[in-house]
Amino acid sequence: AAEDPVAGLESGNAEEVRGAIEELSLTGSPEAAAAIRARLERGLPLALTESAIDALVMLEDRDSLDLLVRLTRHRDASVRKRALEASSILGTSERVEPILLRALEERDPAVRRVALGGLKRLATTRSLPILERALDWREFGAAEIIAKVGEEEQVRPLIGLLGRVPFEELRGAFETILKRAELGER
Repeated sequence: AAEDPVAGLESGNAEEVRGAIEELSLTGSPEAAAAIRARLERGLPLALTESAIDALVMLEDRDSLDLLVRLTRHRDASVRKRALEASSILGTSERVEPILLRALEERDPAVRRVALGGLKRLATTRSLPILERALDWREFGAAEIIAKVGEEEQVRPLIGLLGRVPFEELRGAFETILKRAELGER
């Protein structure tokens, strides 16, 4: 990397830029995050875009959330996936939940899996109608989230999936149901 890692972000050499991103990500400083964010805003090659997103997460740069949300619509699925992961780590339910729900309609199954992973952390009852639709689309990871945030009337239909869906696809949902003492007490 260049002597000054911020200057290294402007290098025409991809390896120097990568080195600068890595070096800055280790500083923990808001200035480093701002420099990486600004460079990402101006555009980077695919592999460096992913490195920059990872660095913003390492730096816990919540100021990058608007940029990350925009990147969830990137033309490349690997960038969308990275941006969704980063958004779900750095963002709040209120801000990120709608983006994760939209991503459940993605063509790319890896992007949908990342969206489900983020929803496991951030989903609220507002997500239930879309999660129920995702279950109809055979996105069985939605069952675990429904089991986590749903009321008994939303959770009960999950039992009907037994025998029709491989148990491994539903294991997380049933483990969650068993941990929720309030279900079935009525």
